[in-house]
Amino acid sequence: MDPKSSKRQVLFLGFLSIAVAGLTVALTDIMGKWPTEFGPWGAAFFLVIGVVLVGQYAGAYTTEDETAVSDAD
Repeated sequence: MDPKSSKRQVLFLGFLSIAVAGLTVALTDIMGKWPTEFGPWGAAFFLVIGVVLVGQYAGAYTTEDETAVSDAD
């Protein structure tokens, strides 16, 4: 698998998880109650997963940039 497509998939899943957390909160406002039996923990779970995945994506590019600089020396 191409490393770039793998990084894009991680970024996509991260943003998708953050979007699910936001949608859960929005549904709470519309429905007047949490849409799942997990309550606010469901939204928190997806938010944490999203932040971790986006952080891994950012970390992969930071590591790649440092490697490119050290190879140039």
